[in-house]
Amino acid sequence: MTTPSDRDIEVQAIMTWWRALYPDETSGRRGDAGARAALRRADSPFQVLLLPAFHKFLALLREKGASPAQMSDAHLKRLAVAAAVICESRGDSKGGKSFAGALGAAADGERAALSPLRFQALMAAMDRADGAEQMTALRRALAHVKDTPFNVRGFVRDLLTFSNDTRIRWTFDYYGTTREQSPAAPLSEPEETPA
Repeated sequence: MTTPSDRDIEVQAIMTWWRALYPDETSGRRGDAGARAALRRADSPFQVLLLPAFHKFLALLREKGASPAQMSDAHLKRLAVAAAVICESRGDSKGGKSFAGALGAAADGERAALSPLRFQALMAAMDRADGAEQMTALRRALAHVKDTPFNVRGFVRDLLTFSNDTRIRWTFDYYGTTREQSPAAPLSEPEETPA
């Protein structure tokens, strides 16, 4: 039997927490409009860390077996960015498109939701260590796809594990292209040997 990884636990916890912030008529849940508003007003990861709603999320993480006390400051910052940013979206958590795919990959003749120049600005912001700038850029991008269903769970996972691989995948998703590699193709050019 496999056990879920820490990232799986974190993603599941943030999705559960996020859904609880919104009303649900079928279950009678009222949601928490005040917490959503406070998270949307927070303009830095540190401000998110100060919010009671974020500490409810951390409590849920503890219940699910993750230990925030053992997380690095950088990872807590990523969690704070993800928590604040997803409150900008009511998107379908199971949408087929990725976040970057929803931003771009328009059908022939249609414009991308986010222009290539703005997508480049988003990617540049994601390169920077400043969480506040990342939050601003991500929120601006989300405003362009707020009514487009996309995979919120995948988006959260990407934010928690953002790396060069994520950056490359987002670029391919944005342009609606695939990255196919021939199994026989070398991963890098062989070095030339002096004759």
